[in-house]
Amino acid sequence: MENQTYKLPSSKNLEIIRSQIETKEEFQVLLNYFNEQGFEFIFERSKIFMTFDNTIDNNPNPSLFCIIPSLIPVDLENDPNHTAIGLIAFINDSKFSFLATEVLVNHKPFEIDNYKLHYLTEQKDIDLMFEVNREELKNNDIKELSRRIKDLDIQEGDSLNANIVTEDFNFIIYDSLKEFLNDDYTQHFPAEYKESMLAETSLVEKFSLTIATKHQVAIGNVSYCCSCTCCNGCTTTSTSFSLGLSMVS
Repeated sequence: MENQTYKLPSSKNLEIIRSQIETKEEFQVLLNYFNEQGFEFIFERSKIFMTFDNTIDNNPNPSLFCIIPSLIPVDLENDPNHTAIGLIAFINDSKFSFLATEVLVNHKPFEIDNYKLHYLTEQKDIDLMFEVNREELKNNDIKELSRRIKDLDIQEGDSLNANIVTEDFNFIIYDSLKEFLNDDYTQHFPAEYKESMLAETSLVEKFSLTIATKHQVAIGNVSYCCSCTCCNGCTTTSTSFSLGLSMVS
């Protein structure tokens, strides 16, 4: 049986964030870092997905994948671009891992021009794991791009696996993006903007698979996790094969 992924009801999101995520020091480091840059994170906008690993007999091994989007004032007419940040939390059993993703969204035309993935070092500093611009992402194959990702020397025993299959991963990307583009904070945005952001899905997926490919080579198994950054409805989602980043118990 294939793995299964379900989106939790919005009514459960704040409770989970407050009880399981907000209390972690690693999450606070990321949150404070981007708060100081002027980004606001509205926990009620978050999306949380529960995944079940059906490859383990009589033990579905549920994991939680949480996307907490940022919000900043944006003038689509007069500003040339804006930056989007998202805080990502993975929970599996008693293990946690946190990431932050960032995109630069151009306004004329509406498109994602640059992608970044941030992680926490052992010293709890925020460092850049991977960056790629739009043209590089379009014109290079996934294996070539994956060689540019910082090697964190993740050991398989230290990794946190969400075990999200490709079909479910695609659902997470599109469903989250569509909802972020139409919630109470972004529903006033023009249709052209929303349609353009949804049209970015194919490049978002390529960025994601680039990260996944890096970890497949490093560790040798196939198991997808997702991370997503959303600001005012501009969203990018990235996959990683497994996470040993800032893992706490």
